[in-house]
Amino acid sequence: MNTYDHELILVKKEFKIIPPGESVVTETLTAVLCNVHSAGQKEFYKGRQSGLKPEYEFTIHAFEYDGQQEVEFNGKRYSVIRTHSKDLEEIQLICGLKA
Repeated sequence: MNTYDHELILVKKEFKIIPPGESVVTETLTAVLCNVHSAGQKEFYKGRQSGLKPEYEFTIHAFEYDGQQEVEFNGKRYSVIRTHSKDLEEIQLICGLKA
């Protein structure tokens, strides 16, 4: 049973080019409630192969996720390594720090 008793910040980045060719990054932060687990052994070894260190699996409501590639949890930024749909209502975000 998922209790959704932790806060996760979804970080959506948008890149815009403004004249004279400068790029500007804007971030939209969205707070959602989640369930947290440590990344499993399988995820740890898979992530190592791609240069990432999986640390957490966050479960959130699927309708809240819009393809964000970064999240913030307890004041740290993590990359979304991969996602996994548990069912139509929930999605898992496997996240870690860049190695």
